[in-house]
Amino acid sequence: MLKCTYNFEIKRDHIVMKINGSYLFQDFIRMPEIILDSCQSNKIYRMLLDGGELEDTDAPTIDRFFIGEKIAEILRSKVKLAVVWPPYHMDKLTESVAINRAAYMRMFVEPKEAKKWLLDKGAEEPGELFKQ
Repeated sequence: MLKCTYNFEIKRDHIVMKINGSYLFQDFIRMPEIILDSCQSNKIYRMLLDGGELEDTDAPTIDRFFIGEKIAEILRSKVKLAVVWPPYHMDKLTESVAINRAAYMRMFVEPKEAKKWLLDKGAEEPGELFKQ
């Protein structure tokens, strides 16, 4: 049973995945596969995951670690992922784990900053990132 709901908004050059409800590890460990499926079906490989309004986001350290590993395993250099997370539970462990395993993602508190990074075409990106 899901404790969160999500929907996608397809933009010209990225996808916004808005998540509402409460954090539950079983939901979030599946998110990288859901993200990849959406990107592949829409042929858009930039995703803004907006979890800024989620509740109960103080995930255990081990959850953050495993989710970071899963992001790297599934998305690696296939998807550029910007995550918006509530500021009071932002510690960037998930980001560090994912980046250390060659994922292309960053975590933000402000959606505007997340979008700016996501759409920055001048930033260094992994080779062949958006060619499928």
